[in-house]
Amino acid sequence: MKAHAGAVWLSVIDRAFYCRYYLYGIQGFTDEIIFTALFDFFALDSGWTLRGHSALSTFFIYGTCSFMVERLYVFLYYKHGVQWQVFLSFYTLIAALDAICLRGSSSGLTAFISAVVASLRE
Repeated sequence: MKAHAGAVWLSVIDRAFYCRYYLYGIQGFTDEIIFTALFDFFALDSGWTLRGHSALSTFFIYGTCSFMVERLYVFLYYKHGVQWQVFLSFYTLIAALDAICLRGSSSGLTAFISAVVASLRE
């Protein structure tokens, strides 16, 4: 069967990549909206409303970063035999260092936890 000149044919591998990228992006985008809604609910005392917000660019950021983390896991697991528990600990450490060192402080997380604790005391 001959393809038309303008047709774009994706292989199974390409389709799997785009599907995973889409799912990672949607998951991250949804998590961002839920986190901001909960933060506003507890920290700003916005009543009984959940108004989350995010930027469209977070879809691409989460999609790319999650795919890179997946590739890192596959590399470490199949090439070096690193178990998922070790990888999870390593990934959590990197995320914590990013939040504390690279962004200056963890004041956002601290404010969120303080707001949750304060709202529970009332």
